[in-house]
Amino acid sequence: MHILDNILKKGKRRTKKKIQKFNSLKCHPKHFTSKNIKRIKKSCLNDKILNYMKIIWNKRHPDNKIISKQPKEIWDKMNHNMNGSCSNELCWIENTIQDTRMKNNLKKKLFAPFAPKSWKKNKDEWLSSTDLLNVMKQYEDSYDHFKFFGPSPIDFNSVEYNNECVWPEICNIDIRKLLKQHKTKLGFIFNTDKHYQDGSHWISLFVDLDKHMIFFFDSNGTKEPKEIKTFKKELQEQCLSKCGLNMKLDSNYPFEHQYKDGQCGMYCLYFIISLLKKSHNFEYFKKKRIPDKQVEKLRKIYYNQT
Repeated sequence: MHILDNILKKGKRRTKKKIQKFNSLKCHPKHFTSKNIKRIKKSCLNDKILNYMKIIWNKRHPDNKIISKQPKEIWDKMNHNMNGSCSNELCWIENTIQDTRMKNNLKKKLFAPFAPKSWKKNKDEWLSSTDLLNVMKQYEDSYDHFKFFGPSPIDFNSVEYNNECVWPEICNIDIRKLLKQHKTKLGFIFNTDKHYQDGSHWISLFVDLDKHMIFFFDSNGTKEPKEIKTFKKELQEQCLSKCGLNMKLDSNYPFEHQYKDGQCGMYCLYFIISLLKKSHNFEYFKKKRIPDKQVEKLRKIYYNQT
């Protein structure tokens, strides 16, 4: 029996817990702009979510409860407990919270948008209107003084059905009303194609009501389309007549930034976000070239990779 016991013991194999490298995700920009959020390094989760996940975990695992009340210690324990099945915080949420609506809401509120899977095959894939909107809406949510319009086709002012223009939010813009709402930074993204066309090139406009500037940006350095030129003048007149603001009109023409295809949408995002974050001023976009490679790398900053 003694010999048999030794053979059986030697035959036993310990199953090691598979350790996954933790991959921190890109957070919603509000994670960095909100003064009420206490940040944990590499984390997009706030204290409230961590405590909620702790409660759920403890109900399911009474033999392995998380006792600590400190957010960092709760996070460390969750990371240890989830290590065998998850490599990021979104996976924690998906494995802990059962309510689908809540999971989807947290995904939008906590993390930067997730890039389309097709970007893996084509790193220069043209950004869709949805790709642009997903980022801009998060920045609109993060900066109380910012309002985004678009992405809109170039014929936004054309009257179509029921005597309504193609993009009512833009053609009926009311600067006085926006100022009452404390919206002093306005960002626009337009496509140079009309609403019934496939889309060709993204361009942008930034209105700074504090600095009295209406600035058009095209990464190709071309002149503004006639529709944008007219719109800028209409905005200028409205700012003066209704709000007493004497706005200056400017653009980066003829300064060219983009030499390759596929990144025009990224240039638009970078232009608006840089002005919002005050990392660059208007003159920067007129004098300092932003290489294609630089904005291509920003895809991994503005978006989470799938």
